[in-house]
Amino acid sequence: MTHALEQVYSIQILRAVAASTVAWLHTWTAPLFGLFGVDLFFVISGFVMCMVVDHGRGGPVAFLVDRLTRIVPLYWAVTTMVVLVAWRLPSVMGSTVADLVNYVQSLLFIPHFRDDGQLFPVLMVGWSLNFEMLFYVLIGLVLAFGTSHFAGLMTVALVSLYAIGALFDKQTVGHEFLHNTLWFEFVLGMACFHVYRHPVLAQIPKPLALVLAGACYLAMVGCENMADRIWVAGVPSFFMLLFALQLEVPIRRAGSLMLRFIVHVGDSSYATYLSHMFVIGFLERVVYVRLGIAENYATSLFSLACCLAAGSLIYRLVDRPFVRSARWMVKRFRASGALSAGPGAVRGPMVRGALKRQNPASLGHRVKPLEEGEMSTFVATDPAAYEAYVGRGSQRLAPVFVRFAGVSDHEKVLDIGCGTGHLTRAISAAHARATGIDLSSPYVEFARRITAPEEVTFDVGDALDLPYQDGEFDRALSMLALDVLPDPAQGLREMRRVTRKAGTVAVVVNNFRCGWTPFSLVWDAAAVLDADGAAMRDEMVCKPLGWPGGLAGLFDEAGFADVVQEQIGAVFDYQSFEDYWSTFLTGQGKTGSYVTQLQTPKRDELRRHVRAAYLSGMSDGPRSFTTSFWAARGMIST
Repeated sequence: MTHALEQVYSIQILRAVAASTVAWLHTWTAPLFGLFGVDLFFVISGFVMCMVVDHGRGGPVAFLVDRLTRIVPLYWAVTTMVVLVAWRLPSVMGSTVADLVNYVQSLLFIPHFRDDGQLFPVLMVGWSLNFEMLFYVLIGLVLAFGTSHFAGLMTVALVSLYAIGALFDKQTVGHEFLHNTLWFEFVLGMACFHVYRHPVLAQIPKPLALVLAGACYLAMVGCENMADRIWVAGVPSFFMLLFALQLEVPIRRAGSLMLRFIVHVGDSSYATYLSHMFVIGFLERVVYVRLGIAENYATSLFSLACCLAAGSLIYRLVDRPFVRSARWMVKRFRASGALSAGPGAVRGPMVRGALKRQNPASLGHRVKPLEEGEMSTFVATDPAAYEAYVGRGSQRLAPVFVRFAGVSDHEKVLDIGCGTGHLTRAISAAHARATGIDLSSPYVEFARRITAPEEVTFDVGDALDLPYQDGEFDRALSMLALDVLPDPAQGLREMRRVTRKAGTVAVVVNNFRCGWTPFSLVWDAAAVLDADGAAMRDEMVCKPLGWPGGLAGLFDEAGFADVVQEQIGAVFDYQSFEDYWSTFLTGQGKTGSYVTQLQTPKRDELRRHVRAAYLSGMSDGPRSFTTSFWAARGMIST
């Protein structure tokens, strides 16, 4: 199953809170608290891994490779730096020594006692990654048997791990590492995933949910006691996450600069977590000493701000490029045939794209890799079903959009998010050289089958990580794809990157607010009948790209010149209500996914209301729905 992915803001905010909390602990300032930030990370990890598995992002090999390429590069880099400093300047590193055995064990995430008797790797904060990596290994093993009953099997595995630890003698690595209640915090995160959408929780007033989430945090501040860690940190973290997730829709509606800042702090939380002790140590031992400043509450707040700033820089300049390079090398390795992608992974055309890709180190930090805290928002598994779902309108929209984009003869034009190829073929029909790319391998294979091979080229690839060189195309177009990406701004930057100077980038997105007629019939009824339906409808409607000026604003922020935004339209034709309703029973797209996951009584009730809206007091028969879209184009300055 292939998905577009959408970032979960509430999770990223909690990551920001967790990282800031741990950093505050190491300022050693009263009130002294913060170790529970790691517990919050563990609960979030359990939730997110369950979410990743639920949305089918590859088999066991693909999952483990994804986790390794996300965690290992920065951790190995920082660990190596610590060893080098401990070797050349041992007085600076205190109890940390440059020991080869400890270094290798740390790189391999093998728990061990250091020379000072502590169960820490070379990089002290890396102890939590030992738990995370074993958790990931267990996930990989469970995925080898399929995804059925995943949470239950993982719970059994984690409880068994805890029980095995009890067999070891106390004060041994096996006992201290395995017989640890921290494993149950992953279970709590998985449990949160399975209950957070319960209708009862949706009825909680949003201000109350905010207060309850804050109360959980304050409870952990006031009761930090590591002897009862699962109860004083794990359980409150579970409820804090549960209540925070109820705030996702209002958080998205806020759309403020402060929100974007906090989400970015969440994005860079891993880099902040690994680096914060070095920032604090440098400030306390060098800056404050040389300036003769006594450490106090103000200096601690300043240290915390510096930790967040440093984490942001490391994330942008080191972490993201390292991850991108690691994933690029994995793709090259797969292209050689030496590594199987594993069940469910993208195959075939992705290899061609990987071979075409330039070395990512030359691309700086333009691309934000997909993170595990990003949620599926668009199901794309059955291209024939998609044709019935949206294709009937896309084939009419595509030539209108091509004219808007100004495609000319013999130009080299890229279609990002090509789906089943309507826009790609329309570009070719305008006598341009068309290339289509989409994340869904089934869609691309379908597009190839129905398109004359000499007309266009189709690739499988990621819109946030395009496998093309800078300035390779005269124009880059995207139809009904940018607004379902987890990071539309990044998608637009990638379109800009692969387009030549003085070239044009053009995008068309859904007008969710008032131009989405065939789908609004479903969502407006769902919003009345179902709290989840109301939340999903509101989330789509409040997306800024679907409002007047929203798309143009994104182009302006990306630095395009001569930006134009217009409204264009297409007609969706249906022969009868059954023809109309059947398009949502395919499970494709967000609307189809919502309809098919409803229990039969609720789906039948929704169908009854939607049918009444379709008929509007008339007899059943053909209907034509005029649907409007927002289109924008901009030129890349020379």
